[in-house]
Amino acid sequence: MALTQNVAVGQSVPLNKLALTPAQRAAIRVQGAPARPITAATSGYDVISKWRDTDKKLVYLRKQAHKKIVSKHNLTSAVVKKVTKSASWKGRAPGYSKTKYNYNLNFGRFICYPNRCILKEEVMVLTVVDFRSLGKGKGSYGVVTAYCETGKTRCPDYVKRAFNL
Repeated sequence: MALTQNVAVGQSVPLNKLALTPAQRAAIRVQGAPARPITAATSGYDVISKWRDTDKKLVYLRKQAHKKIVSKHNLTSAVVKKVTKSASWKGRAPGYSKTKYNYNLNFGRFICYPNRCILKEEVMVLTVVDFRSLGKGKGSYGVVTAYCETGKTRCPDYVKRAFNL
């Protein structure tokens, strides 16, 4: 951290004497003070999209989950939305709380000719949504993750390029 004055090691320095960005200043934890609570504004819980699922329940997609779905699993928010709105199967996530649900939908890769199309590959996309409340006015937790059940981390490109998204 840059200082606006010379300081000896171990010397106490007022925060206003440190050249910090607002984000760095906000992240400093004062000794003995309680840690900042996790809130929508501080933890990636900002809502970037919301819609209704197959049962008309409100689904939230938050920044943190979206980043993982896009960068790690090679999917888009359009795929997640399609799965929750058009799921071929929806059920409570096994072994979890009563608020988590799995949504499944198959995506296919077709080779088409003038008079017919042939399914060459198919993959099931699983989306997990947690309807647990984050508190008054904040909505539910929302989408936890979405991935292809292929045994691989990244989904095939044809899933996010599906024409019916």
